[in-house]
Amino acid sequence: MIADIHRKAAGFQKDEIYVGTAQDRANMGKADSVGHVSEVGHLGGSAFPANHMLPTHEYEADYLSQRAKIVANIKDLRTLMDDAGTSDERAVYESSLNHELAALKRINGQQQGDFASRVSGVKDLEAGTDDDQTQ
Repeated sequence: MIADIHRKAAGFQKDEIYVGTAQDRANMGKADSVGHVSEVGHLGGSAFPANHMLPTHEYEADYLSQRAKIVANIKDLRTLMDDAGTSDERAVYESSLNHELAALKRINGQQQGDFASRVSGVKDLEAGTDDDQTQ
């Protein structure tokens, strides 16, 4: 009710008066633009509609490259921690540093697991107990 009184007192009019109709805007070269190109992530009841591929991230299979990126991030975070202006800012950088260290440990563990499985496979081949061999 108060909004109606304010609208009348201020003299507000419909949007078409200010910006024109869709046809008027198109004639002036200011046509409406499409808000989104893909339906992925658009409000459709679930995070990703069934008719679209999920977004994928390119993961590097090479442990050396992954480790190099993480080490570079750790160096950057340590520099940022030294330059932090507040204790809260330093705490955020320290938390990020802990996440990077955990990622480095995870990469190292994955590499050790891969190495152990390769060694085990070689030992099985040498012993003649490989599961893939047919008799």
